[in-house]
Amino acid sequence: DVNQDRDDMILPSKAAILNKIRWALSEKKTLKNEALQKQINIKNEDKEKAIFFENAGGAQVPQSCIDYMTASLQCRHRSVIGTQSKAAARETARVILGAADEDAVVFGANATVLLASLAQRYVQQKLLCATDEVVISTENHKANFDPWIAAALQVGATVKLWTPSLMQQPQNLPSTSNYQRSASLHELITPQTRIVAIPHASNILGNLEPVAFLSGIIKSRSRGRAHIVVDGVAAVPHIFPGFNESLGNIDWYVVSMHKLFGPHLGVLVGRRGQAMEQLSVATQESFLSSLESGTVNIEGCAGVVGLGVYFRSLARFYHTSTNGRDDIKLQLRTSLTGENVVEEPGHRTLITSGDVVSLDDVKLAYSMIRRVEIRLTNFLIQGLGRSQFVRILGCPLSNSSLPCHEEQSTLLVRLPTVSFLHDTISSQEIYRFCKDRGIICRHGLFLCTEFFAADFGLENNPDGLLRVSLSHYNTVEEISELFNVLDSIPGWHGRD
Repeated sequence: DVNQDRDDMILPSKAAILNKIRWALSEKKTLKNEALQKQINIKNEDKEKAIFFENAGGAQVPQSCIDYMTASLQCRHRSVIGTQSKAAARETARVILGAADEDAVVFGANATVLLASLAQRYVQQKLLCATDEVVISTENHKANFDPWIAAALQVGATVKLWTPSLMQQPQNLPSTSNYQRSASLHELITPQTRIVAIPHASNILGNLEPVAFLSGIIKSRSRGRAHIVVDGVAAVPHIFPGFNESLGNIDWYVVSMHKLFGPHLGVLVGRRGQAMEQLSVATQESFLSSLESGTVNIEGCAGVVGLGVYFRSLARFYHTSTNGRDDIKLQLRTSLTGENVVEEPGHRTLITSGDVVSLDDVKLAYSMIRRVEIRLTNFLIQGLGRSQFVRILGCPLSNSSLPCHEEQSTLLVRLPTVSFLHDTISSQEIYRFCKDRGIICRHGLFLCTEFFAADFGLENNPDGLLRVSLSHYNTVEEISELFNVLDSIPGWHGRD
């Protein structure tokens, strides 16, 4: 995010994160389970308080993930330990993302690199040509926008832009406004469509797209010719993606694990079928080698396995300690450190199939995460709405039945990523005011497309939006403290 204001790039040190974020809970005295309390790896020498509301930029990491990565670094044996770590990580990612055994799971540096490699693969294999059409959602992060624009320009393909949340035609369109634009996906998809690139959720609006429904439209109107590429980075920290169950007939799904409480590692899932076969790949292994250039980050792979252990910890703790009750925020925050998976450094070196989390545990963990986050999201949006000068982007509350655009056919799922503008106070001012009082949020445009910025009137707003992005380890008490800080900003409610 090189274009962000320099203050926006100031992040707390690792020690500050560990000491301040208060993963365990807001008041340590409320802990009752001593065994669980011992798992909380928080140092107490820094007493300054901080609250972390920038999870969309990168979530915090549970102790189980750290333990597995540390063990991998303490005993490096690439041909044995490295191979086993990579295999277990691939299987763990497959389970967490809900992919089938026959689907390809590819590792890369991050989602941006994987998407760029995939787009170039289409060019190199001549699967994208001048007679083709590329349809791209303007709600995409640039990572799923720029590579497809570049690929289309390389071969002379036609670019069409889907503007699902376009409320009115902007007066000042970007310089490349000669692209066909429509809020109706039906109008854009034809038998010449080769690529459709959409987000599972916007990292600004926080609205989950009905991907299964959209994939049906795309496959039908393109007569099965279009390949669907979905960016799941903003969605997977909050909902079970269910690549093989819930996303219809999409072809590619990409995530960055550092947004999903894990290490910096990208994962691309490819469906075994038309898209993969047309990339002239005979076997899944050769397809992997074509995109996984060089040595995969082995300690990152170990961290992915540790992330699976954390999901298992959440599932088991939810099942045994809460019995489905709503008052689980205290318990789940104590379990953020996962299990004591490495008893002594260096003693646990080999990762086995027994370390891989089960699909049932993943689904149960996600069920708990969603249950907690619905309450947090609604509380946040309702509180922000107390100021008549605040304009929240995106659809309203979680579980709303209001359609956000023409293709919305199901109940809206609102994720806990909330971006807003204040009529009289700049986003940078709000950010700095919060930062000075120990609340970490963020302002800017978050690598959105220029078309998205124009659609929402942000193209001439250097401060961008103020984004508050929650995760399941945040609490109502922390959000209440945010409200107290915002209420104290001069002019927040229009009063001096």
